[in-house]
Amino acid sequence: MFSLYRQKGTAHLVISGPYEFLADDPFVYGHRASGSAKNSMPDKAAALVALASHNLLRVDVGWLSSKAAKWLRDASGSLPNGYLEVSQKPVTRILDSKAGAIGVVLFPEGKIPGQGPSQEQIREVLTAAEAIRGKVRLLVGVSPWGYVAERNFISKDARGVFGCIMGGGEGVGFSHSLQENPGVLWLRPDTQGRTVNVLEILELPALGESPRWKENTTFRASLEFLDGSFPSDPQMRNIIGNP
Repeated sequence: MFSLYRQKGTAHLVISGPYEFLADDPFVYGHRASGSAKNSMPDKAAALVALASHNLLRVDVGWLSSKAAKWLRDASGSLPNGYLEVSQKPVTRILDSKAGAIGVVLFPEGKIPGQGPSQEQIREVLTAAEAIRGKVRLLVGVSPWGYVAERNFISKDARGVFGCIMGGGEGVGFSHSLQENPGVLWLRPDTQGRTVNVLEILELPALGESPRWKENTTFRASLEFLDGSFPSDPQMRNIIGNP
């Protein structure tokens, strides 16, 4: 979730990252599963629960794999609100907010889900980003590439283009990092939906300018663990039942 602040108001944007759905689990239904399970899908009832629960989250823009999109469409004929199917090409959106326009580039999936892209895909991501960079106050990349590929991209290619990368795929989670590139704020969630990255932006750059990240001055970031200290939502409990 992004909480974007300026003097005259606060805007909240919810961005959902890669592999949020049961169909994307590589150990049960994907490339790491054994035998026929590699090509199987969860049942229709699970898809209907997923659709209803993600609609309740009010996602502004979400990354959705082609596999999960097919599963949801076959079961319900629709996709969750705000989610966009991403395959081998990047997808861009500009989100309007009280704090200004925020650009989002959903990165394409690599050859192996959760792992790195081809060089051609990297070039396509940068081209897509440049097409909208001058129209937004902040450009956010949403990646399914995994820790190693994201680290390499941020260190080498993202400078001067992206202000923030929300990671996904294989690798560890953390609240934020600026070590790889001081101009690119890097966030990664923990596995199995256990956490939410919360980024509060205190100061946005002007159109086309790169952000100057300084913790507690221009931003605050945290990795929130969804443990027993968080009260359950009655509407969500009605959909998914008791955990």
